[in-house]
Amino acid sequence: MSVKGKIVYPNGKQPKYINGAFGGVNGRGEFVANFFYELGVTPEEFEVDDNLIESFVNADCSPTKTVEFSMFMSLDTAKSIVAWMQANINAAESNEK
Repeated sequence: MSVKGKIVYPNGKQPKYINGAFGGVNGRGEFVANFFYELGVTPEEFEVDDNLIESFVNADCSPTKTVEFSMFMSLDTAKSIVAWMQANINAAESNEK
């Protein structure tokens, strides 16, 4: 069976880069996925001593995970997304060879 449809992108839609996710299953049995971008340590200030050695001051040593978006989905939707991603991963790996 073939189905045709339309894809609509809302005004102001912004692509998001993510490099991680966390989540699980909520109390209603839905899958929850929080996608984040993890930013490494970024020093706030630097200083240069008399020997011209640079060092960082007030550097927060803990990484920051900024949740860019969250998704809630059914088990069937989660399985469909996994299958779609795996098919695209397989195709990308085949193209690398």
